[in-house]
Amino acid sequence: MRAYHSLDHACSFAVDAGLRSQILSLIKSLEESGEKMLAAGDKHFAAGKHSEAMRLYRTVATMGKLNAGANARAKINKAQGHPILWNIKAAAVYSTIHDILKCSTDPEEIELKADALEDGGTGAGLDEADVEAHVKRAFEAPITDQVRLMATLDQLMTTYGSTPSGRLAERLRDKLMDDAVFSATIEQERKDDQLRSGLEWGQQHEKAGLLAKAVEAYKKVIADGPGTDWAIKAKKRIEEIERAEKRRSSKS
Repeated sequence: MRAYHSLDHACSFAVDAGLRSQILSLIKSLEESGEKMLAAGDKHFAAGKHSEAMRLYRTVATMGKLNAGANARAKINKAQGHPILWNIKAAAVYSTIHDILKCSTDPEEIELKADALEDGGTGAGLDEADVEAHVKRAFEAPITDQVRLMATLDQLMTTYGSTPSGRLAERLRDKLMDDAVFSATIEQERKDDQLRSGLEWGQQHEKAGLLAKAVEAYKKVIADGPGTDWAIKAKKRIEEIERAEKRRSSKS
């Protein structure tokens, strides 16, 4: 609502009574437009078009000082507890799977799939067929995309497990992890990420001069990944810290 914000700003600085009256008249028109948008949003919500309703509510909510803006924010707060909105949020997360796996959409089904996604469905068409297609694509995807995919599935299962998208994510994850090679590859990559993060955490402490915390982080890397390159690097950092400490002690 750029027009509202411009008029609100102009009204604050208008010194001419006539100009101020005109601005207030325009703001009143915006108030009426906002209320009409809210009424349209209510109709959409009642008809099950929840995403469209929330879009209208959020637009009007930006009209901060108007009654319509306050009413819109009240509607948004009330709607947050509606179960279908949880489905919509889950569907939005699930839709990223299509991007990760670079899925194409049948042009004839775009409108149908978009509606399903917006109104709380999975946005995935025939669930079982899509699961099988996603499994095949996941096996062929680069390891970085496989890791992103599994993180997305874990998020869906953890946060949105009770939604259609969450249940679909669980089915997809189970099928992927049933493959021994895929499962082992993902677990190894996750372990590497964990060790890498641990080493970087130690390095951050070291740069900040928090040497005791740095050594603690490096020791955890060594304990969690014995024999790995990360553990070797962590050991070298501990040895360097110890040598630096000895040099300082000898000088003092």
